[in-house]
Amino acid sequence: MRIRSVRPFRNDVSRVVVYFEDRTYLTVDALEAKRLKLAPGMEIDAESLPALSEESRRHAARVKAVQIAGKRSLSRAELMRKLGEKGFSEEDSESAADWLCEMGVLDDTAYAEMLVRHYRAKGFGDLRVREELRRRGIERDLVATVLEENTQNPQDAIVTFLRQKLRGKELEEETKRKLAAALMRRGYTFADIQSGFSAIERGDMD
Repeated sequence: MRIRSVRPFRNDVSRVVVYFEDRTYLTVDALEAKRLKLAPGMEIDAESLPALSEESRRHAARVKAVQIAGKRSLSRAELMRKLGEKGFSEEDSESAADWLCEMGVLDDTAYAEMLVRHYRAKGFGDLRVREELRRRGIERDLVATVLEENTQNPQDAIVTFLRQKLRGKELEEETKRKLAAALMRRGYTFADIQSGFSAIERGDMD
């Protein structure tokens, strides 16, 4: 099959459309087209077209994956979701994600550990931290492992929170109820919250 022309794909400079003399056409990643030196008059074996199309798609997915991963840290699942939103197939998205994992660009363990530090610094308990990690696509087993390897004493965080909110005021029942609700939203267990209140009532605010 002889190429009739190679033109930009609408307003997307990352792709080109290769038109053949038999009036068929093929969308190809622009960098891949440049690498293969696709140009008018060039002969392409019809049997190689499926492979060219597949290679082009996978290369385009990798290029987009690098662009996405270069903007901020994210999980493998988040990257695949974003690639899917850009129109890439699950297979091509998975291939691109695996490629970045092999290069060390994506590392769900390091990302999960960073998130644990981030949310604990914001005063969140492990229940809330676990929820945030799962929302970002971190696998359940990895979440459990990271939290187990990065333990903290929840009472310290709870007492710090109560000190900031009370500022020397008396711990009245209505105030206690509101603070307990706030701590539960932050991801602390009822038992840990009660332990924190006990520490405050014993005078550990000093």
